[in-house]
Amino acid sequence: MSAGKPVTAVVTHSGIKRSTFYYKRNDPPAQPGRRASDSTRRKSGDTVSNERVVDYLRQLLSGECEHYGYIKCTHALRQAGFCINHKKVYRLMKSNRLLSSYRRLPSPPRPYVRTRKVKPTRPHGDVAETVEMDIKFVYIHGEHKMAYLITLLDVFSRRTLERRLEYRIKATEVVELLRQLVFRWGSFGAIWLRTDNGGQFIATVVKEYCTQHGIEQEFIHPKALPHAAGKRAY
Repeated sequence: MSAGKPVTAVVTHSGIKRSTFYYKRNDPPAQPGRRASDSTRRKSGDTVSNERVVDYLRQLLSGECEHYGYIKCTHALRQAGFCINHKKVYRLMKSNRLLSSYRRLPSPPRPYVRTRKVKPTRPHGDVAETVEMDIKFVYIHGEHKMAYLITLLDVFSRRTLERRLEYRIKATEVVELLRQLVFRWGSFGAIWLRTDNGGQFIATVVKEYCTQHGIEQEFIHPKALPHAAGKRAY
């Protein structure tokens, strides 16, 4: 190259790559980036410590949002008035072991359905009975947005026992719908509740309520459309 030869010709003739020739080590190493902040600003203008953000995350993850990752936690924090991005939320959750990889616990086996078709012998209100619950999207033209319609059906008569239309359906709404069913129809001898594997149906509060009132839950197999065909045919 001192004789005027181009770099490409010299490195090709030498058998080395151009990236290897141009590589330069940072010796001494480059200056570190900006230090991590120890506080978080709110939309109201005041500033709170990161410990308060972590406390809010612990409270959020201890309820129905226990399966949230750092992306959904970021949106929840922004809705609560925090000015924060997903990178900072990931850093706080990782340092406090709040990521889903740290919080994931082995879930107990679910009682899946054993038959594809349900053949009840008696309608709702008798000794043996089977009901199904599902959530569907409904478009509200006046509001120009989607809503959720949760319906509780009697398999024998295909009668709608209870239903509810909400913009958000959580496990508490499922429990409230079952509570209305118990209040209107009285106590049960034996009842089977068939649902899919949605987060609202597999929640702990729903399982505890069904156990207290003698309701046996069973779930369709994941990605098994024939099992869900009977429920969605209504």
